[in-house]
Amino acid sequence: MTKSISTELQKLLPELEGLRSKAQGKLSKYEYEALEKPTENILVKPFLRIFGYNTESITAPNRAEAEYKIGTKRVDFALFKNNVLVIVVEAKRIGADLSRCHQQLSDYFNTTEKNKIPKFGVLTNGEEYKIYASSETRMDVNPCFEFNLGMDYDSEIKLQKLSEILFDINEEVAKTQKIYTNTRDFMEEILKNPTEDFLKEGILKIADSKGIRLYEGKVITKTDIENIKPVAIQVFKDIIDSEVNKQFDSMKRRNDTSSTSASPEAKTTFTKEEQEGLLIIRAIASEVIDPSRVQYRDYQGFCNINLDGKIEKNRICELHFNDTQNLRLHIKGNMISLVSVSDVYKNKEEILEVVKGLVG
Repeated sequence: MTKSISTELQKLLPELEGLRSKAQGKLSKYEYEALEKPTENILVKPFLRIFGYNTESITAPNRAEAEYKIGTKRVDFALFKNNVLVIVVEAKRIGADLSRCHQQLSDYFNTTEKNKIPKFGVLTNGEEYKIYASSETRMDVNPCFEFNLGMDYDSEIKLQKLSEILFDINEEVAKTQKIYTNTRDFMEEILKNPTEDFLKEGILKIADSKGIRLYEGKVITKTDIENIKPVAIQVFKDIIDSEVNKQFDSMKRRNDTSSTSASPEAKTTFTKEEQEGLLIIRAIASEVIDPSRVQYRDYQGFCNINLDGKIEKNRICELHFNDTQNLRLHIKGNMISLVSVSDVYKNKEEILEVVKGLVG
């Protein structure tokens, strides 16, 4: 099933790219706001149809009713399963910052009769989909699941979970996903800045119980905790770097295999040098973010490195590596010549500065 969903979602990518390009142009506030309807018609409605909701009929048992009235408010789409309201959808224009729109979606839950509370709320700008579960009479503050059309359309794992939530209305999957998301957020914070309790109880004492002594003296002192903190941060970083390297080694092997089997006329656009450059940038970025957030989009003359697949809005840099005798890195408006791909490391501070600026 996920394969057929992926095929249908892939058909939306040209439309997504077209709306993205339009939103990145110089538009007035009115013109930006006017993109909301095209986003709904070109991206959101086809997306809902893929998951089994009829967007043309208000009598079909499984339908997406536009401008559906809930209390005194009208939601962009109300999704019905067997004539029962199960999901409300708030749709914004392409490129809209969804972090500022949570309250509007939450309000629909507050104005709904208790016995008719939807199972889920969906906040979308046509590309990003944030799904919220409901708890008793209100919507959760944090999303239980997130899906990015441009990045995740071929992710079997994400498509399976998305289908279970949107098509099957599986609340258990959402509950498990919510626990996973909260745990991941917590662990990311711990990895960046491990607390005193975590270092003492989670590392020093557990290591001691397994016969591994990481401190001197008979008892754990504050100095022992302070000494282990930079070591723990570096170990966490090294583990992430190692995993990133493994993934890229695997990707390069697959790329080499496909290049060998291709016809003489075929040309692999994403070159070995670009792959290595992306690997280095991900390793650098892992100091402040999950390295998997660093994405790429390859063009004829260069490779765009960006955050979360947002090519223009979240551009980190460009790799001009097509001519291996003239490697160049374009970052912060400057074109920098490199002797080798590893010279990307020499621009670590600039890369980190850009990444930190994008994540706020």
